[in-house]
Amino acid sequence: MGKETIELEFVLSSSDDVIAQTLYRKIDLNEAWEEYATIENDENKFIDKEVKTGVKYYYSLQAKDDSDNLSEFSVPVMGKPYDDGIRPPVQNIKLSNQKNQASITWEYKEMDDKTYFVIYKKNQKGNLVQYKSVSEMIFSEKVKLNDEFAVKVFTKDGGQSKISKIVKVVKI
Repeated sequence: MGKETIELEFVLSSSDDVIAQTLYRKIDLNEAWEEYATIENDENKFIDKEVKTGVKYYYSLQAKDDSDNLSEFSVPVMGKPYDDGIRPPVQNIKLSNQKNQASITWEYKEMDDKTYFVIYKKNQKGNLVQYKSVSEMIFSEKVKLNDEFAVKVFTKDGGQSKISKIVKVVKI
């Protein structure tokens, strides 16, 4: 299993008259199998790249012989791409300042209702510390010369990004 793939390994039918082996897939065991891929007789591995993280996929094989007879479906196996918790960082962070009021803006392509941002601010010891949480891609407040900020992405399912580059108030 991977973050964006499911890797299957199998032993195919060894019958001499097998002409096709079909891989089936579904996401609900109570639904009918859907034909998904044809497996060559010398293949023993298949990588499914059309998966979504967190979704369970069920797979089964069926062999077909040269008389068009079909085998029973193989025992189903389940695969689920895992979520490593790493989210992409914000992009294009910018600070604009007018009359002691700074606005920090950024871009984030994977924004959804589970995403929020934590603003970090440098304290007097020079350490970045969590300062405020926002749900929009903008943060504004009164600032002082040399205040420094950064942004980090969090998701409600526990994911987080690396912290952004630091932006600094350079004139008031």
